[in-house]
Amino acid sequence: MKKDSLLDYLLYLPLSLIILMTRLLPIKVVLSFGVLVGRLIYVFSSKRRKVCNNNLKAAFGASMSYKRREKITKTIFKNFGLSFVELFLMPRMSDKFFGKHTSVCNMQRVTDALKKGKGIVFLSAHYGNWELAASISAHNGYKMHALARVQKPYFLNDMLNHFRQVRGTTVIQKGMQLREILKNLKNNGIVGLIGDQSGKQGKKVDFFGRPIFLADGSFRIAAQAGSVVLPAFNIRRSHGFSHELVVEKPIEKKEDENIEEFIDRAVLEYRDLLQKYIIKHPHLWLWGNRRWKHTSARKVLILKDGKTGHLRQAQAVAKSIAGLTSPVKIVEIDLAFKNSFTEKLLNLLTLYCRRCVRFPLVFLNLALKKSCYEKIRDSYSDIIITTGSLTRAVGLLLAVENMSKIISVMKPVPFTEKDFDLSIIPAHDFPAESDKIVVSNGALNIVSAKYLKDMLNKMPDKVKKTQSLKIGLLIGGNSSCFTINIEIVKKMVSQIKKFADENNAKILFTTSRRTPKEIDAYLHKQFDVYPNVIFKVFPNEHNLDHSVGGILAASDIVIVTSESISMVSEAASSGAYTITYPLLKKVKSRKVKHDFFIENLQKQKIIRTAESDSLFDELVDFKLKKFNLKKLDDCHDLDKAISEKVIK
Repeated sequence: MKKDSLLDYLLYLPLSLIILMTRLLPIKVVLSFGVLVGRLIYVFSSKRRKVCNNNLKAAFGASMSYKRREKITKTIFKNFGLSFVELFLMPRMSDKFFGKHTSVCNMQRVTDALKKGKGIVFLSAHYGNWELAASISAHNGYKMHALARVQKPYFLNDMLNHFRQVRGTTVIQKGMQLREILKNLKNNGIVGLIGDQSGKQGKKVDFFGRPIFLADGSFRIAAQAGSVVLPAFNIRRSHGFSHELVVEKPIEKKEDENIEEFIDRAVLEYRDLLQKYIIKHPHLWLWGNRRWKHTSARKVLILKDGKTGHLRQAQAVAKSIAGLTSPVKIVEIDLAFKNSFTEKLLNLLTLYCRRCVRFPLVFLNLALKKSCYEKIRDSYSDIIITTGSLTRAVGLLLAVENMSKIISVMKPVPFTEKDFDLSIIPAHDFPAESDKIVVSNGALNIVSAKYLKDMLNKMPDKVKKTQSLKIGLLIGGNSSCFTINIEIVKKMVSQIKKFADENNAKILFTTSRRTPKEIDAYLHKQFDVYPNVIFKVFPNEHNLDHSVGGILAASDIVIVTSESISMVSEAASSGAYTITYPLLKKVKSRKVKHDFFIENLQKQKIIRTAESDSLFDELVDFKLKKFNLKKLDDCHDLDKAISEKVIK
């Protein structure tokens, strides 16, 4: 026999006092105390409160407002407190009192089922006060054997079983339960089971839009014994002792069904009933358990800071998640702070106070603009992806509120890698060794075979039909470390045009929003009437969302200015032969991360680097197939890390 620990016995005194109180005080006072207990649990059990709220968000989404969700969550805890003290009140309740405050709807269905002589599986759920379902049935002349999970501490389990048996219920404990259940059904008895558990086994069904494995043991037992399954739900009619047990239509195996066909149909019928009752009275279901703990579905939230490069990296991580599990829903939210002060304040509070915060939404409401806060507050997420310092404090607080996994793309300053479930850090940032870090060679991006195919389909027919050698040109602009000027562009353009003229090569190019206007003007003069240009885009004048992807997909060779790590990474990931072209460094004597990035890719033979005067030679080397370059691919290590640290 298992024994309680010393810590368990510390609960004995307060529980004894509660039981004594339920014996001495008027029933109405005891029930009011139960409501108080529920409210106290709501305040102090932040974990269960968050689980309830997140389950409601996962199930109902935007159809349920924040205020209603909060109201339902509070009511769930009130019901729990009431259900707790109602069990202790059982010995005091006379048949007259019990009959006055409980009722049964459709009891004739029980009588009809028993006439078949094969017993009844009375299938309830964690709904209302499910513990009373057997007692209400027994009061109406139909005693049952109820399967009950062993509770800790063990002395409490013994007390609960005693209170259950006071009202005529026989408890079946864990051990020889299947033999005991089948024995009772064979004797045309009634066995009470709970059917809304979900785990790693059972029948896979869609439950509020997300796949789960719903327990099918009740239906297997019924099929084996030839018994009738009667779904029943105990509805609490008020915040006093008032209950109605509703017996639903029987679920029986048809003569032409085999066992598996019956189970498939029965599980779906029960699922539909359960969802109907939950939707009708959501406050009566026990939302405090992680109902989708074992689901394969994931909702991924990307927090955006307005930088396209950061967004592309986050989307690459989301794409990796979608490739590892399904279904995956991806939501993006633009962050908007009230001002720079609230942004800094949130970073400071999160850095030093996050672990002791009980109500993270208070912090977020303090810092974010109202419209942004409401989107954040009402968003359910299994996984949060942050990129850039602007998003990390919000992501960490929201991960606490939603009990989500959280991923940082790039170094998670001002926080540490320990604060995140996974950090994806490029090699040029020299990350520390940690099992929570995966190192990438470049900036993550969404370039894939499918992406390139989709982008190519959007390109003009003259691009898709030309059989000539195609040169892609991606021209960036000024950045914090680099400068572009007319002289640099002149050298680059003259070498490209020389190669194109000699080899009948076609040119596809795009500048960027960072490109200075005078350079756009120069490129217009050089390329507007140049016959070898078959595609050109000036984003400062008119942008196309497929311009970069289309150029990468169509080109045999891509020349990209080296100041943009994300642009170089996309080119190297496309499979096109990639050459980087240098811009002017603002501080020539100091090495920056871009230098380490370029050196690393060149060392691994992923890209070639040209000097300002050697671009033509590099193009000739490409034509002569002097070098074979590898495609940049960070997917394998990324997928492995996400699978181990985030999906499991």
